[in-house]
Amino acid sequence: MLWSLYHGWQFGVGTFTGRTRWIANFFLLAQFPILHSWLLSRSGNRRLDPLAPKAIATHLRPTTYVAVASLQLLAAFCFWSPQSDVIWRPSGLLLRIHVGLFAVSWILLAKSMWDGHLGVQLGYLGWWSVIKRLPAIPWPGLRTAGLFRICRQPIYFSFMLTLWTGPVWTTDKIFTAALWSLYCLFGPLLKERRQMRIFGARFAVYKSAVSYWPSLNILRLKDPE
Repeated sequence: MLWSLYHGWQFGVGTFTGRTRWIANFFLLAQFPILHSWLLSRSGNRRLDPLAPKAIATHLRPTTYVAVASLQLLAAFCFWSPQSDVIWRPSGLLLRIHVGLFAVSWILLAKSMWDGHLGVQLGYLGWWSVIKRLPAIPWPGLRTAGLFRICRQPIYFSFMLTLWTGPVWTTDKIFTAALWSLYCLFGPLLKERRQMRIFGARFAVYKSAVSYWPSLNILRLKDPE
């Protein structure tokens, strides 16, 4: 994924051309946000259970969810039908700036995933609850520390940065970055509806103190609690 984003989505084993290429690639891109969001819903979450042993299926929901998401991303990048149409490739100082921004975007993504609880982001929280024989999944509470003090959706924001900061610009890169950026902008609204249902007034206080996207909040960091 990192290599492909760096080089402007020029790789993939897909062989479609012409109009069919655009349709096939669109479906590869669309399947990720649609299924990714639906599986987080109450009805969608239950559909994960057949993917794990019946006795521990509910405990492994975080694990199977991340596994499915990983396969979705793998499909999008591996089965992409590329077109070699480099629009712009920077050099010299501009190349170093682009590479620096690309590296920073991945560092921010890693940091935001850490702040968002790695057990959830990487899926091992499910196996942890099974190994420890816990009666239920020990879901973490509302995340408000680290980058979550700057904005409410640092993971989505950082992921969007990785889409745009790679130094090689192609038509495929612009198409992909634009479509997935829309998901990064509006997809978290569903997440926040769930948080409001789960955390209630606590999330309302956090929401009033921290902006949805990075803003001047970064200049006046304070504990949203």
